[in-house]
Amino acid sequence: KEISRDLKQGILTLLPEHPDDLFLLSEVILSGDIVEALTTRKIKIDRGGEERKGAIATRTILLSIQVEKTEFTGESLRISGTVIEGKEDIPRQSHHTITVEPHQKVTITKTSWPSYILDRLHESFEGKPPRILILNLDRDEAYFAFMQRQSYQILSHHVSQQSKKEIAQPEQDF
Repeated sequence: KEISRDLKQGILTLLPEHPDDLFLLSEVILSGDIVEALTTRKIKIDRGGEERKGAIATRTILLSIQVEKTEFTGESLRISGTVIEGKEDIPRQSHHTITVEPHQKVTITKTSWPSYILDRLHESFEGKPPRILILNLDRDEAYFAFMQRQSYQILSHHVSQQSKKEIAQPEQDF
């Protein structure tokens, strides 16, 4: 889902709703882009100059990183890069990985948005999955299925009439 768009500034804010959307984002977000999202970060707590073992807090913060690489894990999208903007106690140019999951807002900034990427995003906003026919074929059987948004629908199943080595039968087409 598109939340906001300012293509003059190169900014697009999206809300992925399904793991399929995260896969699409893994192809849209490229190295050099800037991504902003909520993330958790472990921060050392300084207590008057003493360093204590276990003095680490985990905080949820809004962080901007310059993307180095993306990794789609099936249920989430991991975006790794260097910190561009965040809280004062987060050092700039330090490395961080933002994990984006469904229903988590993400803002992407590019120097320019190519039309083929915008077209692909527009297709996903409409919620129509691509029309893909799947054929799974081996010697004994075949399945025809239609790709859906997060699964597939079996259209037909055919069993081969080919003879086995032990049983002599006349040859027939599949």
